[in-house]
Amino acid sequence: MMEPNYNGEMEYYNKKTILFPINNIESGSIPSKVKEAFEAALKTKEIDKNICLIALRRTLELILKDKGATKWGLKDKIEEIAEKGLLPGTLKEASSLTKILGDSAAHDKELEIDQHDVESMSEFVEFIIEYLYIVPDKINTYKERLSSKTDD
Repeated sequence: MMEPNYNGEMEYYNKKTILFPINNIESGSIPSKVKEAFEAALKTKEIDKNICLIALRRTLELILKDKGATKWGLKDKIEEIAEKGLLPGTLKEASSLTKILGDSAAHDKELEIDQHDVESMSEFVEFIIEYLYIVPDKINTYKERLSSKTDD
Protein backbone atom coordinates (compact mmCIF):
# COMPACT_ATOMS: atom_id res chain seq x y z
CA MET A 1 0.00 0.00 0.00
CA MET A 2 1.01 3.59 -0.45
CA GLU A 3 0.26 6.68 1.58
CA PRO A 4 1.31 10.31 1.37
CA ASN A 5 4.16 11.42 3.64
CA TYR A 6 4.42 14.81 5.35
CA ASN A 7 5.61 16.38 2.05
CA GLY A 8 2.63 15.01 0.16
CA GLU A 9 4.80 12.51 -1.72
CA MET A 10 3.62 8.93 -1.98
CA GLU A 11 5.53 6.34 0.07
CA TYR A 12 5.05 2.69 0.69
CA TYR A 13 3.09 1.99 3.85
CA ASN A 14 5.18 -0.48 5.84
CA LYS A 15 3.59 -0.57 9.27
CA LYS A 16 2.55 -4.03 10.35
CA THR A 17 -0.57 -4.18 12.47
CA ILE A 18 -2.70 -7.12 13.50
CA LEU A 19 -6.27 -6.18 12.70
CA PHE A 20 -7.88 -9.45 13.69
CA PRO A 21 -8.00 -11.10 16.12
CA ILE A 22 -7.88 -8.20 18.53
CA ASN A 23 -4.95 -8.72 20.90
CA ASN A 24 -5.41 -5.88 23.34
CA ILE A 25 -7.78 -4.41 25.84
CA GLU A 26 -8.22 -0.65 26.02
CA SER A 27 -8.50 1.01 29.39
CA GLY A 28 -6.29 3.22 31.49
CA SER A 29 -7.73 1.66 34.64
CA ILE A 30 -5.93 -1.67 34.23
CA PRO A 31 -2.50 -1.93 35.90
CA SER A 32 0.20 -2.17 33.23
CA LYS A 33 1.49 -5.57 34.46
CA VAL A 34 -2.00 -7.05 34.20
CA LYS A 35 -2.68 -5.46 30.82
CA GLU A 36 0.64 -6.61 29.37
CA ALA A 37 0.20 -10.16 30.68
CA PHE A 38 -3.34 -10.41 29.29
CA GLU A 39 -2.34 -9.02 25.90
CA ALA A 40 0.59 -11.46 25.74
CA ALA A 41 -1.81 -14.33 26.44
CA LEU A 42 -4.14 -13.16 23.67
CA LYS A 43 -1.27 -13.04 21.20
CA THR A 44 -0.59 -16.74 21.77
CA LYS A 45 -4.20 -17.93 21.38
CA GLU A 46 -3.83 -19.01 17.77
CA ILE A 47 -0.21 -20.13 18.15
CA ASP A 48 -0.14 -22.47 21.15
CA LYS A 49 -3.21 -23.18 23.26
CA ASN A 50 -1.18 -24.49 26.22
CA ILE A 51 1.06 -21.41 26.36
CA CYS A 52 -2.05 -19.22 26.17
CA LEU A 53 -3.68 -21.04 29.10
CA ILE A 54 -0.50 -20.73 31.17
CA ALA A 55 -0.34 -17.00 30.35
CA LEU A 56 -4.01 -16.55 31.30
CA ARG A 57 -3.34 -18.30 34.61
CA ARG A 58 -0.41 -15.92 35.17
CA THR A 59 -2.65 -12.95 34.35
CA LEU A 60 -5.17 -14.16 36.92
CA GLU A 61 -2.43 -14.44 39.53
CA LEU A 62 -1.27 -10.87 38.81
CA ILE A 63 -4.85 -9.61 39.14
CA LEU A 64 -5.32 -11.31 42.50
CA LYS A 65 -2.00 -10.00 43.83
CA ASP A 66 -2.94 -6.50 42.67
CA LYS A 67 -6.23 -6.80 44.54
CA GLY A 68 -4.42 -7.68 47.76
CA ALA A 69 -4.18 -11.46 47.80
CA THR A 70 -1.36 -12.54 50.11
CA LYS A 71 -1.86 -16.29 50.40
CA TRP A 72 0.55 -18.67 48.70
CA GLY A 73 -1.27 -20.86 46.13
CA LEU A 74 -3.53 -19.58 43.38
CA LYS A 75 -6.49 -21.57 44.75
CA ASP A 76 -6.03 -19.87 48.13
CA LYS A 77 -5.63 -16.46 46.47
CA ILE A 78 -8.94 -16.96 44.65
CA GLU A 79 -10.63 -17.91 47.93
CA GLU A 80 -9.05 -14.94 49.74
CA ILE A 81 -10.25 -12.38 47.19
CA ALA A 82 -13.70 -13.98 47.03
CA GLU A 83 -13.96 -13.87 50.85
CA LYS A 84 -13.13 -10.15 50.73
CA GLY A 85 -16.19 -9.74 48.50
CA LEU A 86 -14.22 -8.65 45.44
CA LEU A 87 -15.18 -11.67 43.29
CA PRO A 88 -18.80 -12.80 43.06
CA GLY A 89 -19.49 -16.53 42.84
CA THR A 90 -19.56 -16.70 39.04
CA LEU A 91 -16.19 -14.97 38.67
CA LYS A 92 -14.73 -17.08 41.47
CA GLU A 93 -15.79 -20.12 39.47
CA ALA A 94 -14.34 -18.62 36.26
CA SER A 95 -11.08 -18.03 38.15
CA SER A 96 -11.03 -21.62 39.36
CA LEU A 97 -11.58 -22.96 35.85
CA THR A 98 -8.77 -20.75 34.53
CA LYS A 99 -6.50 -22.12 37.26
CA ILE A 100 -7.42 -25.73 36.49
CA LEU A 101 -6.83 -25.41 32.74
CA GLY A 102 -3.67 -23.35 33.27
CA ASP A 103 -2.31 -26.00 35.63
CA SER A 104 -3.23 -28.73 33.17
CA ALA A 105 -1.40 -26.92 30.37
CA ALA A 106 1.68 -26.30 32.52
CA HIS A 107 1.95 -29.82 33.89
CA ASP A 108 0.84 -31.79 30.83
CA LYS A 109 -2.06 -33.40 32.68
CA GLU A 110 -4.36 -35.82 30.93
CA LEU A 111 -7.00 -33.20 30.13
CA GLU A 112 -7.97 -32.79 26.49
CA ILE A 113 -7.83 -29.06 25.75
CA ASP A 114 -9.23 -27.61 22.55
CA GLN A 115 -9.48 -24.13 21.04
CA HIS A 116 -12.94 -23.64 22.55
CA ASP A 117 -11.40 -24.01 26.03
CA VAL A 118 -8.81 -21.35 25.20
CA GLU A 119 -11.47 -18.95 23.90
CA SER A 120 -13.62 -19.51 26.98
CA MET A 121 -10.77 -18.94 29.42
CA SER A 122 -9.75 -15.78 27.53
CA GLU A 123 -13.30 -14.49 27.89
CA PHE A 124 -13.42 -15.43 31.57
CA VAL A 125 -10.21 -13.54 32.36
CA GLU A 126 -11.48 -10.56 30.35
CA PHE A 127 -14.73 -10.61 32.37
CA ILE A 128 -12.69 -10.58 35.57
CA ILE A 129 -10.63 -7.63 34.31
CA GLU A 130 -13.78 -5.77 33.31
CA TYR A 131 -15.46 -6.45 36.65
CA LEU A 132 -12.49 -5.52 38.84
CA TYR A 133 -11.01 -2.61 36.85
CA ILE A 134 -13.00 -1.28 33.92
CA VAL A 135 -16.55 -1.17 35.31
CA PRO A 136 -15.57 0.54 38.60
CA ASP A 137 -13.55 3.10 36.61
CA LYS A 138 -16.49 3.79 34.29
CA ILE A 139 -18.84 4.14 37.25
CA ASN A 140 -16.50 6.61 38.97
CA THR A 141 -16.09 8.60 35.76
CA TYR A 142 -19.84 8.76 35.33
CA LYS A 143 -20.39 9.75 38.96
CA GLU A 144 -17.88 12.59 38.56
CA ARG A 145 -19.63 13.70 35.37
CA LEU A 146 -23.01 13.53 37.06
CA SER A 147 -21.67 15.41 40.08
CA SER A 148 -20.36 18.22 37.88
CA LYS A 149 -23.80 18.50 36.24
CA THR A 150 -25.59 18.76 39.58
CA ASP A 151 -23.07 21.29 40.95
CA ASP A 152 -24.03 23.81 38.25
